[in-house]
Amino acid sequence: MLSNIKITENEMKYMALLENMTGATIMDCIIDEEEDTIIFAVKKGEVGLAVGRGGEKIKRFRRMTNKQVEIF
Repeated sequence: MLSNIKITENEMKYMALLENMTGATIMDCIIDEEEDTIIFAVKKGEVGLAVGRGGEKIKRFRRMTNKQVEIF
């Protein structure tokens, strides 16, 4: 059941940060501690907005968080 899924405080923090930096609508976030990666699901058609021209936005996010990032 989806009602049992909980978003952690860290996931909410990363979602808000990426959304504020990029203007993309962030739908979900998973933090993979083993791979030191944050995985984001964005609204359909907004991957380019989240990544930025030449990956500039995602590169800045990576530098700020010191984490690898995947966007779907």
